[in-house]
Amino acid sequence: MFNVGSGIGRSIDEVVAALERALGTRVLVGRIEGRPFDVAYNVLDCGLASRELGWRARIEFGAGLASTIAWQRGTR
Repeated sequence: MFNVGSGIGRSIDEVVAALERALGTRVLVGRIEGRPFDVAYNVLDCGLASRELGWRARIEFGAGLASTIAWQRGTR
């Protein structure tokens, strides 16, 4: 099993801001209190995929997000 990602952590606020930029509109966010079992911080280690497969992320997060949105909209 391999983790696939950038290895760079982003907060929920950073992800929401990136979505708003890519969508060109505000995103309504509802916030609730964290639960005792919620993970506070998590960044995937992609080292195994890099070592075993020679894999690395090649697309910047914002560009990948914009590409995914375009695909969802059928404009890609």
